[in-house]
Amino acid sequence: LMQLPINNGREEPRQSLVIDFETELFAGTALFRIRDCHTEALSTGDSSAASKHDYFGEKNRKYQVCIRGRFKQKVVIATCVSGLLLDRPLVISRKVNSNAPPRWILRAAVRIANILSPRMDAELECDHPRVLSPLCSTAQTIRKHVQKEDPVYLDEPQDEPHPDSAASLVADLK
Repeated sequence: LMQLPINNGREEPRQSLVIDFETELFAGTALFRIRDCHTEALSTGDSSAASKHDYFGEKNRKYQVCIRGRFKQKVVIATCVSGLLLDRPLVISRKVNSNAPPRWILRAAVRIANILSPRMDAELECDHPRVLSPLCSTAQTIRKHVQKEDPVYLDEPQDEPHPDSAASLVADLK
């Protein structure tokens, strides 16, 4: 069992913990942040202590996941999804005093989510439950790297590029 490195958003610039990963289609680096998460002391000191750096600050967010990498082959962005794929069935309760939600609540939640996000693919009552949504509709910011740009650090704030920018996917979608 491997524990993922989790940051709390108070790390010094370029001191965030990251993890490198690779699949058949993609190789990259991931950064995970969870608001108010207790993390081990980093080389710069206690990461839970007061810091002038606070990613979450006034943002109304509980977590952030940043991925940077490259596709190993051509991929149509409209086929890329984000979400959960589970290896085992969910524990669904039939008892009133259980910690697991009853079946009717799960079904109602999936129906409501499908109304709000019609392209979402959710199936919770099966051997391999999943909740998947198109990547372009779930990501807050997507940018492509342009060779002449300076490198983008994962722990720096990311803004959506202007539609006319070479880093924008808008031109690719036309």
